[in-house]
Amino acid sequence: MRQDSKLIGVANVGEDLSKKVKEVIVIEKIKTKVLKLF
Repeated sequence: MRQDSKLIGVANVGEDLSKKVKEVIVIEKIKTKVLKLF
């Protein structure tokens, strides 16, 4: 049971990290688009 909860915790952390990474990538894409306009 303890190992299961650890795995779930790791999975949740992984999901949070991937969401943050995706957000950063989107922000970077928007930045490059804005910079190209100027």
